[in-house]
Amino acid sequence: MSVRLRILFGAVFLVLLPLAVFGQLVSRWMETRFTGQFNQRVEGLVEIIREDLDEQRLFVQERLIVLSEELVDDNRFRVGVGSGSAQDQAYVRNQAQRAMHLLGLDMLQIQDEAGEILSCGHFWNKYGSLQVGLPQRLIESADPWVLLETSRREGTFLALANVDFLTIGTQRLYLVGGVELGARYLRRLIRDQELTITLDLPTDHPLASLFSPDTPISDRSIVRSVALPLVEENTEGSPGSAAALTVIYPLAPLDELLGQFRRWLLLLIGVLAVGSVILAFWLSRQISRPIVELAEQAGAIDLERLDVRFRSRRQDEVGVLARFLDQMMVRLRGSAQRLREVERRATQGEMARQVNHDIKNGLIPIRNVFRHLSELFKEEPQALPKVFGERRAVLETSIVYLEELAANYARISKSPRRQSCRLNDIVRQVSASAEQPGRITVRLDLDPQIGEIPIDPVALRRIIENLTRNACESMEDGGGTLELITARRTNEAGDAGFELSITDSGQGIPPEILDKVFDDFFTTKETGSGLGLSIVRRLVSDFDGTIRAENIRDDQPPAAWGARFVLWFPERSVSTEAPNGGKGE
Repeated sequence: MSVRLRILFGAVFLVLLPLAVFGQLVSRWMETRFTGQFNQRVEGLVEIIREDLDEQRLFVQERLIVLSEELVDDNRFRVGVGSGSAQDQAYVRNQAQRAMHLLGLDMLQIQDEAGEILSCGHFWNKYGSLQVGLPQRLIESADPWVLLETSRREGTFLALANVDFLTIGTQRLYLVGGVELGARYLRRLIRDQELTITLDLPTDHPLASLFSPDTPISDRSIVRSVALPLVEENTEGSPGSAAALTVIYPLAPLDELLGQFRRWLLLLIGVLAVGSVILAFWLSRQISRPIVELAEQAGAIDLERLDVRFRSRRQDEVGVLARFLDQMMVRLRGSAQRLREVERRATQGEMARQVNHDIKNGLIPIRNVFRHLSELFKEEPQALPKVFGERRAVLETSIVYLEELAANYARISKSPRRQSCRLNDIVRQVSASAEQPGRITVRLDLDPQIGEIPIDPVALRRIIENLTRNACESMEDGGGTLELITARRTNEAGDAGFELSITDSGQGIPPEILDKVFDDFFTTKETGSGLGLSIVRRLVSDFDGTIRAENIRDDQPPAAWGARFVLWFPERSVSTEAPNGGKGE
């Protein structure tokens, strides 16, 4: 992902995420705060309803107490209750109706201990009927408010009822009075147009439909209730069912408010998102454009082109970077010049060491033959012609090798020569020069079926000379055996080729340096150049071959201990051009 996209996404993320979190938190805070306020309003109304019910209970109770005192002092009423004249009894029958209107009650009836109604103010036809146990049920109710189901000429209605009694002579009379709890009473309790107050009755109650709300109650509403025991006047026993005054506050206004807030919040987030994208795109462009320009200039840098300049008049971090890069280019140009000089000197030194190394390899056989002939001249002069004839070939091949080596260095050939040579013949020539009678014994096991192979004979001789000389030097202390074996082999990839193994009976190669013996300038000799095996590796590679070194630990002759170098060359040369683009060694 580019820096521009990272800045763009980062800016949008940093703007939108906090805003979304803030909006969510504000939305929850508003919902909690307003819901709490609505709960308080509903609880306040419920408390008002409780207070009003208490006021109505006290109102009815006070009126009944006043009425009982008046009736006790009313002699005519006392006479009528005691079975007086017909006029006195009529006075008793009409007493409840007169008192109900004077006291402001909606229902009032007077009945004796047997439950017979002596006077009824709200329904005159109830005179003489029995309502056994009604006063006791009202008195025994544990709730402060009792809802009495009674009837009048227009039909059944509900009243908040209370009871009081008085004694006339030996007879106890009960006063049952109350105020109607109906739609008008509920409307009077409503203090807020958004609130709804209903009277919940059992579903099978005949008045249930009169108090049902006009609109269905939503699930998203605050609901609180005040329980009211329901007593039927013609039913004996304790209250069998209950009613409740229910306050309902719908949360639809809150939902609408929160919905409007969320819509405005989404609109704000959308506007800020577009604005932040535009701003982030502009900022990212302003930041990335000079960086891209610097990258394009840096991409033009090459060792052959170090004249690139990083100029900038900016005073910000990009300008500082540009000036730093320009100073770096100045230092790089100076370092490149010094590096070229060091490389030139190193190349000259390496070439000189390689020439010296190859010439020494060509002179060693000549030195050995000359030393041998010198010893014969002193000790057995008569055998000198015979031995000279035997060793003459070694001298001639060494001289030819040096001449061709000099010719190769003179022309610095662009590619290794792809002429053919006989592997077994070159192995015989090198082994003859390596053998030292009385000290180093050379053993050959050459495959006679190996004919000519596509390798430059001078290069092949250089390879074998380096390896045999190293093998002989590893056996200098007590001498030993040098074995050279040629054979046709197929490599791991299935390619046919020729294999040459050179095995000595020296001390072998320490395991910790076995993988480093072919590295340039790596040597364990105090006077060594470290070029012998690296030259061998490059020459073998020039002819598409491979070489590996290994230690042997074999109990079988000829070599019980020592090292082995195994070379493999393909039957046909793979390369058609010189390595390294056609340049010489």
